[in-house]
Amino acid sequence: MTDDIFLLDTNVISNTSKTYPLPAVKRWLESQTRLAIPFPAILEVETGIADLRRVDPVRARKLTEWIDGLLKTQFYYPPSTPEVARVLARLYCCRPLERLWQPEEDKKPGQDLFIAAVSIVYDMPIATMNSGDFEQINKHRPLPGVFNPNRGIWTIPRVAKTAKDEKPAKLISPRDPQCNISSQDETQPDAQEALRFLPRW
Repeated sequence: MTDDIFLLDTNVISNTSKTYPLPAVKRWLESQTRLAIPFPAILEVETGIADLRRVDPVRARKLTEWIDGLLKTQFYYPPSTPEVARVLARLYCCRPLERLWQPEEDKKPGQDLFIAAVSIVYDMPIATMNSGDFEQINKHRPLPGVFNPNRGIWTIPRVAKTAKDEKPAKLISPRDPQCNISSQDETQPDAQEALRFLPRW
């Protein structure tokens, strides 16, 4: 498990921002050296900030400062490539999964299908504390694994791609000067240091 780059679901990121974060999740995050944040998780955070801005602009401004700081750190940010779009389109067109992106009228569209598409393309297991939707997705399109850091268990076993499978997309290191998926400054903090940017929600 130590060789994996885990793709963080939004609930794992936000847990660290709580006044009393779940101890097991906090320890797990601190033990990781390589973590990735997918575009849809950032989108969920930004959507929450946009909603909050209408009722509490001061707090929204603080959260905007937080996300700006977070995005300058050493997390990986896997690109949303045409390959990701292709996988996501196939998930969208899977009839049993329609409820995951066509929610009830009073709810915003979920991002689990998008996160799953990134996970599949880059062969990254997902770290989440709510695996229900991913277990449903896995029935129709196998995921490379889903791990619950609070319980310390794989809710979907880790299955790495083999030589016979389609090769996962290349993920450039955030320290690579040619990298365009995260900040390149060599002096930026690592993933553990980056967690300090998480706010008190």
